[in-house]
Amino acid sequence: MSRLTNYIFIFVLVYLFILEANSDDHSRIFIAVTLSIIFSYSAFLLKWLSLDGARAASVFGIIALGIGGWFIALSALLFFVSSSLLSSDFLKVSEEKKGAFSSGREKNRRTGSQVWSNGFFLALFSILWFLTKENLFLLAAFSAVATATADTWATEVGSKTNGNTYLITNFSKVEPGSDGGVSFKGTFASILGSFLIAITCKIATGDPWSMFYIIFISGFSGSLADSYLGAILQHHKSGSFYNYMERFIPEGQSNNAVNLMATGIGSITALILIIWI
Repeated sequence: MSRLTNYIFIFVLVYLFILEANSDDHSRIFIAVTLSIIFSYSAFLLKWLSLDGARAASVFGIIALGIGGWFIALSALLFFVSSSLLSSDFLKVSEEKKGAFSSGREKNRRTGSQVWSNGFFLALFSILWFLTKENLFLLAAFSAVATATADTWATEVGSKTNGNTYLITNFSKVEPGSDGGVSFKGTFASILGSFLIAITCKIATGDPWSMFYIIFISGFSGSLADSYLGAILQHHKSGSFYNYMERFIPEGQSNNAVNLMATGIGSITALILIIWI
C-alpha cells in the first residue's frame, strides 16, 4: 500500500511541477528533492527508517518542502526527529510491556506504511493549499503534524512509564503501552507535542494567536481520538464500528489505520474550528 501511495503522490508532484508551479516553486521543489533524499537515506543509515520507509519519506519530504513550503517542512522535521529520538535506545520499554513497540533501534525502523499513516493528510492538505492558496488548508496540514506529534509523544512516553495507565473507553487499568491506554505522563507528553508544533507555526509564520490555539486544540484532540480508536479497533476488537472497519484494514495494519484516521480527525477539527471562529 505504501508503494502505491508513493506512486500516486509522485504522479501528483509531476503534474504540479509541470502545470501549476512557477519558477520559484520549481527552485524549491528541486531543493526539496535533494534535501529529502539526503535526509531520508541518512535516517535509513541511522536505523530510524527501513528502506521502504526511506522511499516514502523521500516522497513525503518533497511534498512537505516543495509543495507545502519551509514552515510545513520544519514542523514535519520536528515531528520526525523528536519521535525517532523518543523511540530510540535511551527510552527503552521492556519486551513484556512493549506491545507493538521495540526496544532495539533496528526494530524501531519506521516503515513506509508508518510514514504515510502519519503524513498522508499533511501531504493532502499541502497539495490543496498549493492549488488554492487557501490558508485553511495550510492550517489543516499543520494540525495533522500536531496530531501525529502529540500522539507519538504520548505513545512513546506513556508506554515507558511506571505510572497507572487506564483504558480511555471505560478507565479500567491496563498495562503501559496498551492500545487505547492513557496515563498522566502520556497525556502531558501529548499536550507538549501539540504545543511544540503550534508554537513553531506561530513563531515561524507570525499568524494570529487564534491560529496557534486551533492547531494546539486540533492536535491534542486528534491524539485523544487516536487513543479512542485504538481502544475500539485494537484493544476491545468489538462493536459495530470494529466489525465494519475490519473489512477494510489489512492484517497487521490496525495501528497504521488508527494513526491515519486520527491525523485526519485532527485536520478536520482544525477546518471546523476555522469555519466556526
